[in-house]
Amino acid sequence: MGLGSAYQQLRDLLITFRLTIDNDNFDEALHEAASEFALKGGFDITVHNHIMTLNLSATEQIDLIQIAREALSNVNRHAKAQNVEIHLEYENDDKYIVMSVIDDGVGLPSDSVDQTQHHGLMIMKERAHNIGGELIVSNNKPHGTNVTVRFEPNFFDEDSNKDAYL
Repeated sequence: MGLGSAYQQLRDLLITFRLTIDNDNFDEALHEAASEFALKGGFDITVHNHIMTLNLSATEQIDLIQIAREALSNVNRHAKAQNVEIHLEYENDDKYIVMSVIDDGVGLPSDSVDQTQHHGLMIMKERAHNIGGELIVSNNKPHGTNVTVRFEPNFFDEDSNKDAYL
């Protein structure tokens, strides 16, 4: 089991390093990840990307793609979902970006999740923290799971924009 997990982590790292991030590839990379996991998991997936990629730094793009990939990997392994949606949109007068991966599967267990045994959750939380955001994992009503990351992109951080002009 440990070797298989290590192999999967290595594959994920290689995929991360292969990502070419520029203003045209983020949406394509998001759709490719969605298609890849939909094929693996046998579920239908819809991507609703309502943000302008130029508002995201390369780090934010990579972290969002990897959070989406990990969430989709969890759907594939645990959810038994038929339908998955990825929503990427602005919130609070375009100050925040929110990405949600929502499935109609079995949902989270009723008892609390031992996060020390769920490395994917820890990885997603670390990536969300890396971009100054928060990760919320909750049950979707009436069934399924909702993985949401919410953050203020660097584009809107006035201090980082001032540094860019110096």
